[in-house]
Amino acid sequence: MNRKTAVALAAGVVVQAGLVAAYLAVEHGRRPDTPALQPVDPQPAPPLVLMDREGREQRLDAFRGRPVVLYFWASWCPACRGHLPEVVGEGRHAREAEVVAAGLDRDWALADRVAGGLDDVHLAGPGTADAWGLTQLPTVILVDAEGVIRARGPADRVSLADVLAVAASLSSR
Repeated sequence: MNRKTAVALAAGVVVQAGLVAAYLAVEHGRRPDTPALQPVDPQPAPPLVLMDREGREQRLDAFRGRPVVLYFWASWCPACRGHLPEVVGEGRHAREAEVVAAGLDRDWALADRVAGGLDDVHLAGPGTADAWGLTQLPTVILVDAEGVIRARGPADRVSLADVLAVAASLSSR
């Protein structure tokens, strides 16, 4: 192989690596150095209405008096597909906070591609992503017992155990 061919090949590899990195950043909705769960300026949580498979409503206000870990997901989110079953499974045993899996899909036919067989999942109403400032999925948001948002982050970068530990520290104040 001559020098010109080797340089062209090396340049092609560098371009390919850049394209893969750009794809992954877009696919996951964040840069690789995005921090995990971060405290936020305390602000009241916006209203949130969730629906179960039978069409029953559950409102965030119903959990007042107890911290809530909101896990926002969607069927079209690759990272959500892997995390949702784990979050729901661990969330069933959480004592520090209520763990609520809130899907952004419009109907259960789409949502069940990811959540099929999981009982403890809900769908959020239209406008939820905007109201909650969701710019990537999955996202975890910690709401304290008084209904105030205390922390948020990319759910695929933080363990549920870590979020629950923060929730427990809020409860002990």
